[in-house]
Amino acid sequence: MSGGAEQALTEFAAALDGQLVEMHAAVVPGPLAVSLEAAGVSIHPLRLSSGLKRVSRWSLTRRPDLGIRHVTAAISAAAHLAGIMRRLRPDVVHTNSMKAHVLAAFPARMQRIPIVWHLRSILPDGWLRRGFALFGRLFASRIVCISYAVAEAYFGPHQRARVRVVYDGIPLARFADADTETWRKRLGAETGDVLIGLVGEISRWKGQDVFVEAAASVAQQNPLARFAIVGECLFPEEEGGFARSVRARARKLGLDGRLVWAGWIEDVPGAMSAIDVLAHTSRLPEPFGRVLVEAMASGSPVVTTSIGAGPEIVPPEAGKIVPPDNSVALAAALNELAADDELRHRMGEAARVAALHFDVAEHAAGILGVWREVVQAGAAR
Repeated sequence: MSGGAEQALTEFAAALDGQLVEMHAAVVPGPLAVSLEAAGVSIHPLRLSSGLKRVSRWSLTRRPDLGIRHVTAAISAAAHLAGIMRRLRPDVVHTNSMKAHVLAAFPARMQRIPIVWHLRSILPDGWLRRGFALFGRLFASRIVCISYAVAEAYFGPHQRARVRVVYDGIPLARFADADTETWRKRLGAETGDVLIGLVGEISRWKGQDVFVEAAASVAQQNPLARFAIVGECLFPEEEGGFARSVRARARKLGLDGRLVWAGWIEDVPGAMSAIDVLAHTSRLPEPFGRVLVEAMASGSPVVTTSIGAGPEIVPPEAGKIVPPDNSVALAAALNELAADDELRHRMGEAARVAALHFDVAEHAAGILGVWREVVQAGAAR
């Protein structure tokens, strides 16, 4: 359960009508399996070697040889998946991660089962992204992209006959009733303060360093501004140095006492309800940006970057768009919102309305429609 892809999957499974769909999940034992089982999914433990588990899309980008080193483990995992498919004879195989797309492709093709890819990330431009796009065109019956930004990155404006854009959804009802005052105190804000928050894993691509620089500028201009960074470093072996450098920079800029490092928080609706303005500072294209919808559902205006799906998710009346990796532009947008109560309120109400388009029930209906499409296409053949 390390990221939005896993959370979105479990919420989607819970939102499906169990009378229409029988879901089985081949997953590595752990928190994701427990959450899926609680959502009514039958679990089939998947065996993966420890080395294959550690291979990520980012590590492959830096070290292509990792794919070759773990090819035997990948073949073994694919064979295990093939056995699960033979027992279940599913109407559709749906894969939820880059690794799953590859491992399930050959077993599904060999057994003539349609496979639906759920593309949730944007790889850096280069050989790996182009390779995945080609692999998808060869093996996937349909490719679900969580935003037009994802579809554009892999397939451009053309060659999209099998591509479907289905935005992720969240259970909006969770954001209707939250203990705002308790969370404001926990995040360091008193009555009258303006709390500006950043929510996400601490990593270079999420841009906490840009946020810290902008926060220092806003703090000088607005004595009521307070700041919170919600999230933790999930991959300390890769991002630990970055996390330490951001904390050191915040201290040097004099943000002690004005900035709270909240760590990982399970009660996201509570934390979001306390934030007056959400800053989203990704310096790489954001595939979707779940926190954008969560903030909007809480009635908070959003300042997000111009790359990726941010401009798709956040309409102009609900927030501001700034260039990536630009603390000056970020500070200007945050300072304008922090200084104008009426503007924040107006944008917050517009944000709440915009979030209604991203309810998990609508997302589930979209995915179910794709599944029906591939099943009907197979029956026609």
